[in-house]
Amino acid sequence: MVGYDVVIDSLRKASAAAGDAAEQSGKVQLGAALDDVGPAMPGSRSGPAAATLATAWDGLVKSWSTDAKAYGENLSTAADHYAANEEAAAADFQGVG
Repeated sequence: MVGYDVVIDSLRKASAAAGDAAEQSGKVQLGAALDDVGPAMPGSRSGPAAATLATAWDGLVKSWSTDAKAYGENLSTAADHYAANEEAAAADFQGVG
């Protein structure tokens, strides 16, 4: 192929890796690491700040997981399109020559 080369198998592997990362990261409860800060420091500003940070962390992890899942799905779709185009091109050239 002249100009560029698409390795469909690599796209499929990257898609699976992104899906696995999304699934695993979606289980992480990063904010839970801060659960004890508030009770350990009653009356301080650190407790509410830790709770706010925990909520932010949990939201960011969920967002990253969702984005990674979508990325993996997009890679899979791209691989499907490339494969279909390769098959169509091969069919078009059958019998030529």
